[in-house]
Amino acid sequence: MNFIKRGVLYCRRQRIRTLILFLVITCLSTFALTGLSILEAADKSAGNLRKEVGGIIRLTIDDENAPIDEEKNDMGTIRTYMGDYVTDEIVKAVEKIKGVSGINSENERGFWGSGVDFDYIPGQYNMDANVPNTGVIDSEKCSAFQKGKFTLEKGRHIRKDDKGVIILSKEVAERNNLSVGDKITLFNLDSNSEVKLKVIGIYSGAGGTGGDALLASDVPENAGFVDMDTMRKHFGRELDGYPAVDIFVDDPAEIEKVCEEVKALPEIKGKTLKAEISNEEYESISNPLESMQNMIGGVVKGILAASLLILSLLLCLWTRSRKREAGILLAVGKSKGNIVGQLLVENYIVAVLGFIASYFAATLIADKVCKFLVLGMSEGVEPLTVTIAARQMLLVYGAGILIIACCVAIASYTIIRLNPRDILSKMS
Repeated sequence: MNFIKRGVLYCRRQRIRTLILFLVITCLSTFALTGLSILEAADKSAGNLRKEVGGIIRLTIDDENAPIDEEKNDMGTIRTYMGDYVTDEIVKAVEKIKGVSGINSENERGFWGSGVDFDYIPGQYNMDANVPNTGVIDSEKCSAFQKGKFTLEKGRHIRKDDKGVIILSKEVAERNNLSVGDKITLFNLDSNSEVKLKVIGIYSGAGGTGGDALLASDVPENAGFVDMDTMRKHFGRELDGYPAVDIFVDDPAEIEKVCEEVKALPEIKGKTLKAEISNEEYESISNPLESMQNMIGGVVKGILAASLLILSLLLCLWTRSRKREAGILLAVGKSKGNIVGQLLVENYIVAVLGFIASYFAATLIADKVCKFLVLGMSEGVEPLTVTIAARQMLLVYGAGILIIACCVAIASYTIIRLNPRDILSKMS
């Protein structure tokens, strides 16, 4: 094992060579670590942004290709859609598709009611305060909440299995001293009955948007959200399903695949329904997002290629320059494995020190380099959070150890394959 001692002594004697190799390995490892960490941060940021933006597939009735019933009277022609609707069976099948994060259907003004034991905000004409409510499957997925127009202040959203619940505006709740958990009664004209509902949420965002509303039904603050079960029971006629549902997809990059799976469902085959992708928000940010990833990916590939080339060239040149030393060691009886072992020890000692230094250097500069790279990108691209992960260190340091081993083995082979006499005679 004296080759280890010789390797340590060589590093101490050849301080300039050791320092140069240390700086090279430190710099190259730092660049590689920084590049990989930024690339991973960019991919993670892209994934988070896609998930935040999401995508929507709209499954609707196909009124263009469905049978229509026409009935003429004195007022004209009444056209009635006679095709299929989106049933609960279809909804359950869609929910099982991988990538689907939620489903909602909004029936605006689907449930009308006037307050029995509470008051709505009146319009300019204080007539019967019969106001509309939106029937929903999942109120959190409603466009008004998704776009930030409305914000749930208290309570929770309406869920698919809820029955007999309502979400009121903050203005209506404050006007009647209502809180989450209270029960209210509305009179519904369609079913000619009183409907008792539990307040499960209070939202804000509608205040001050009504202007000079003539009727209570036109005051935005009066609008509420009710569950689909309540709307169906008091709609005035039997509903065969939903005229349209919005299917929310986790990753809009996979939305086309999910859409094809929706169309292929046995529950939809042969029915007068159509699925269309609504993905405008993602498309508006996809170009800068892809540009950022491509740019960072190109920089990382360039760094890794340059690091490999520089380190390989340097090690090969330095190893081949030691022919005389190798010849002397062979002449005094040292084995070829012993000589290669010494060369590996010399380089690995320096490499370990360089790897340690590169970790701290990469930790310090990664964020600064990342900010420079994303400078000028779209506002839709969120700032990247860069961290040095263990797998990145294993990849970079493992690759460095392998490169050193290969370079030393290849370069030393051109020397130790010769006999000592040939080596020394060529040197002389």
